Amino acid sequence: MSSYSTPSKFYARVGPRIAAGLTAESGTTPDDGITQGLLDAASNEINIKIGTRYITPLSPTTSPVGVVLLAGLEEQIALWFAYVRRGIGNQETAASAANLGYTNAMATLLMLSKAELDLDDALVRSDASDLGGGFVLRGECPHFNQPIEDSPDYDSYWTSD
Repeated sequence: MSSYSTPSKFYARVGPRIAAGLTAESGTTPDDGITQGLLDAASNEINIKIGTRYITPLSPTTSPVGVVLLAGLEEQIALWFAYVRRGIGNQETAASAANLGYTNAMATLLMLSKAELDLDDALVRSDASDLGGGFVLRGECPHFNQPIEDSPDYDSYWTSD
C-alpha cells in the first residue's frame, strides 16, 4: 500500500509528543510502523472515496498538487484513526479537534468524488461517476432512493413533470 504522506510529515503536523502518545506502546518515541499503518488506512479511505472519479492512487509525478492536498487530508484522517485506536480517554478536546479535521477531510473527499471540487492535475477515470465515492446520499440519485409506497412523495416520484 502506498500513502500520500509519511510518518515524518505526520509527526511534523501533530507534534512528536502527541504522535508518541497515540502510537508508541511505551516511551516517548512515535512508532513508525503503527503510524505508517494509520496513514495506509487513511490512504485507503481516500482512494475508496475518490476512486469513482479519479484513477487512484494519484501519482506525485503526474498529479503533484493533488498529492499534496491528499497528503494533508490523509494526515487529518490518520490523526482521527490514531485517537480511535488509542481510545479518547481524557483527551476529549484534542480528540474533538481531530474529529473535526476528519469530518472536514471526509467532506472534501465527498466533494472531490462528486466533481464539486476538482483535482486539476489528476487523471479522471473514463468511467467516472459522480455518485459520491462509493455511496449515495438520500435524494442524490432517485434511482437508488425510491420512496416507499406509504410515502407522501410516492405518487409524484413516478409521474413525470
